[in-house]
Amino acid sequence: MPSALTRLQIAAYGMGHVLNDACAILWFSYGLFFLHELCNMPAEMSGLVIFSGQIADAIATPAAGILSDSTPTSLPGGRRLIWIALGSICVIICFPRFFSPVVAASPVWSAVSASVFNIGWATTQVSHLALAPDLGGGQSTQLLLSVIRQVATVLSSLAAFVLVRVSLSKLSQPPSAHESAAAFHRVANSVVTAGGVASLLCILFVTKLCRCGAGFSAPPEGAGTAAAIKTEGATPGHGAGGAQPPHPRRKRQTTVDLLVEKAAPLGKWLTKRVFWHVGLLYTCARLALNLTATYVPLLLLEVCKRTVDEVASVPILMYTFQIVGAIGAERIALRITKDRTLFLYVIVSAASSLALSVVPSSAWLTILSAVCVQSLASSGVLVLVVAMQADAARQYPNYGHGFLYGTHSMLDKVSSGIAIVLLQHVAQAGAGSEASATDDGMAAPASSVAQHAYLVGACIVPMCASATAILLCARDALYPRPHILSPGMKRPANLEQATRQEAKEMEADILGQPLLPGHP
Repeated sequence: MPSALTRLQIAAYGMGHVLNDACAILWFSYGLFFLHELCNMPAEMSGLVIFSGQIADAIATPAAGILSDSTPTSLPGGRRLIWIALGSICVIICFPRFFSPVVAASPVWSAVSASVFNIGWATTQVSHLALAPDLGGGQSTQLLLSVIRQVATVLSSLAAFVLVRVSLSKLSQPPSAHESAAAFHRVANSVVTAGGVASLLCILFVTKLCRCGAGFSAPPEGAGTAAAIKTEGATPGHGAGGAQPPHPRRKRQTTVDLLVEKAAPLGKWLTKRVFWHVGLLYTCARLALNLTATYVPLLLLEVCKRTVDEVASVPILMYTFQIVGAIGAERIALRITKDRTLFLYVIVSAASSLALSVVPSSAWLTILSAVCVQSLASSGVLVLVVAMQADAARQYPNYGHGFLYGTHSMLDKVSSGIAIVLLQHVAQAGAGSEASATDDGMAAPASSVAQHAYLVGACIVPMCASATAILLCARDALYPRPHILSPGMKRPANLEQATRQEAKEMEADILGQPLLPGHP
């Protein structure tokens, strides 16, 4: 597979989101569990705390994208790394406080910690996503970066889950709520320490690589735009018929400045079909993934009646299968196009969610199998959709990558937050006047209404999101066409020609030029 990037660049990019990934998986998988089950916060109040974080995230994502787009490109490492650094610092400070039993005793301070942490999380997320198109590479390279990002997500999530598993296994059995909460606080501190080191390495390596990078020309927004940028970015007297090309660093800096100076108004994105199409696909993919991560532990604990120790172990198996799903999505997409691969994966995702909703709670092995297949499919869907986001960003280089990723992430966070609040409200309404806690400090067993709410969150909502994605990608899967055309290429006339043309686009890396500045 051709790639315009070195292995060191790819590895450095993958490390940049390790802190976010490890913290996010603890947030989604154990946030409600920690507040409601261990700290005995009412179900509706715990849902509002999670919702406050989601809303802060939703507001911060487009703002972070706009700010990173408008940041001077002359900074070391380009315009994204400074925001990755600031967001990481915010996460390191606030995330352990959310998992502190002392802070969790106050819903207000829990909401504040959750909100500030999510602002930092959103800043890092959007800047890291927007860094991928800036690094360069065509469709195959952007797909590879998406896979690397997802594999890094899975590995960091696995490490976090193993850490939770080991911490809980060292407690007296069965552990009390106070002991378990203290263990989660220790895990949170360990996660931000390791993740902070990974973020630092990413910033250092990407900055160093920018200083050593080769020259480039900007990607096309159609043939005319590409030609205009190349012409304006060239030094007079050194065009196609000149004696020698311009100095690499001078050409690189000039082209990036042109892209920033010619930045289109933010509203331009809103007029593009690809913006809304990919945005809705991303929202469906993240909604399914977030709700699964949040409610599968509660489903296993309250509906399937598994122990806390088992609940902490199951996600390790889930994220192992996500590695298989991510790598498999890339391999399949290079052979049958991303659209058809996405269509296949969302069908599998919907089918596995449906199976999980109808399997009896006593069929433990069958439930585990359905959860693993659901994880495999959801991972592949996310890899493919993020690669499509990068394709759209490279197609319109002067439209602002950060705004694209920020707005899509905002849709994801708002939809996930609203779903969690509604489901927790139903769970709280069904609790009635039942006891608020058991003798060991754990929350009382969930009512039948609450159990149905957890079932809806873990199975029904992900299934509906996958079904919506099926409708969105069915046309492009059945009648594929390249998302981006090279200058001079014509729209394909039939299915076979479209498949060959997209394969040629991906292998040729037609957009494979970086947008990072060089520094002497």
